[in-house]
Amino acid sequence: MSSWARTAIQDTADLRGELLSWMLVFGAFYWIWLSIQLGSIVMLIAGLYPVTILLTAPLGIFSLLFGTPGCLTALVS
Repeated sequence: MSSWARTAIQDTADLRGELLSWMLVFGAFYWIWLSIQLGSIVMLIAGLYPVTILLTAPLGIFSLLFGTPGCLTALVS
């Protein structure tokens, strides 16, 4: 494989990693905003706790892209 092809593959991998990182950041912030809007202190604490942010950030980005899941709304209501 030539050096330009390796560089192109590496650049693509870097771009995907950066995009995923930014999506998780936006998902985490959206989760916190959503917890404030729904009035759920448990969601807010879960969004700020470092271990659970690995779960709440992907859920936040899912909610941002596709809307808040009904099961989440029913859980905190």
